[in-house]
Amino acid sequence: MKRKVIPAILLGIVLLIASCLKHNGSGSDIPEKDLISEAKNYYIFDVSITEAKGAAMTGSRHHYIQKAPDWGHATVEKLNSINTVVVPISYLDTALTVKTINADSKNPLGKLSYLLVYRDPKRNNQLTSEVMYTIPDALSKPNSFSGTSIIEQWDGTILRGYRHSNGKVTPMSIEIGEKSSLAKMTTVCETTDWYVCVTVGNSQEYCDYRNTTTHCIQIDDGNGVPSSGDPGGGMPSTGSGRIGPDGSVIPGTGGTGDRPVRVPAEPVGPMDICPQSFNFTKAVALDEKGFGGWQIAAVAGLHMTLLDTRGEAMLISPGPIIYLGLPIVRKNGEFYSKERAAEIAHDIDGKAIQALMDYYHSGVPVDFEGLNAQYRKALNTEAEKYGGRATLTPGIGGLPTMTPTVAKYYGCK
Repeated sequence: MKRKVIPAILLGIVLLIASCLKHNGSGSDIPEKDLISEAKNYYIFDVSITEAKGAAMTGSRHHYIQKAPDWGHATVEKLNSINTVVVPISYLDTALTVKTINADSKNPLGKLSYLLVYRDPKRNNQLTSEVMYTIPDALSKPNSFSGTSIIEQWDGTILRGYRHSNGKVTPMSIEIGEKSSLAKMTTVCETTDWYVCVTVGNSQEYCDYRNTTTHCIQIDDGNGVPSSGDPGGGMPSTGSGRIGPDGSVIPGTGGTGDRPVRVPAEPVGPMDICPQSFNFTKAVALDEKGFGGWQIAAVAGLHMTLLDTRGEAMLISPGPIIYLGLPIVRKNGEFYSKERAAEIAHDIDGKAIQALMDYYHSGVPVDFEGLNAQYRKALNTEAEKYGGRATLTPGIGGLPTMTPTVAKYYGCK
């Protein structure tokens, strides 16, 4: 029998949440391996396909948290009579941690999060996927969870949240950012900070702040129902509406004129990319004289974060995947090995970010999409100084399926 890796306490949390749903679904007798296979195919072809075409660039709400399901440890649990595939989540950056609510301790994110895949009776039994984070508070115990659970889509869009205390579950509003506006309209709010922590020399720990989630219980509207709740007993959908799935602040429903115009602000978060993020592959051989040649590095998740004057984090990205091409041997005889090309790419990105900040601080009104394009333009301008270029497609060498490397900003070698 396959080992059940879902902790009993997590199963209890999911069951408590599932009890809020008024499903009348019934579990089938489909073998567990078939349910897991179906869930995996759904993830590959319906969920991840929308995320940078398989580039593993997800969770931009959390500053491009890179994650992947651990299908080797997937299990099937019957939650509220519905067969649910429960999959542990692995993170590219194993240093990701979440601060315990109302305490100083930190928890590895990989131990707090699971992918849930099930057929939703409310959607004609269509397959549905959700990511669940379980963030403990200072009163949480091994066999008695106390804290907050956050339910998201795979791309980081928040769906809903719950407060767990003394065996009871209360719907909460969840907001992500540097500051919160929820406290102005709700009664009880808590916050938890997200960090990247690295231990140096097996003793000294360094932590970089990423963002904060604010969890609030809504005011009773006088009818015994939280203001954002569902009188029918279903789970409320309380998306934050601040930063969209692509990292932008969600604009209005009209045309481009509805996009929020930004004023100069300061960068936050990591900006110095690790050189090993650029893994160059030869696309064109040298000519008969030993010159030319072409090498390409595909990198997903290039970004920087700006904090605008309203305290909202805004991710700037040149594109889902950037293909950086450089010559192998220039006409002046300069040779770019793979290692040297990676160093050059690191410098190109740094100079592009500086050019972007200079442009941003020039006072020219720009919106989110304009900054994305400006970042991409700056990358190409800097690459041209080395005889190279930066594009959204390989464009040369017949490498349309080359696997991108995810941009790395912590623990550089």
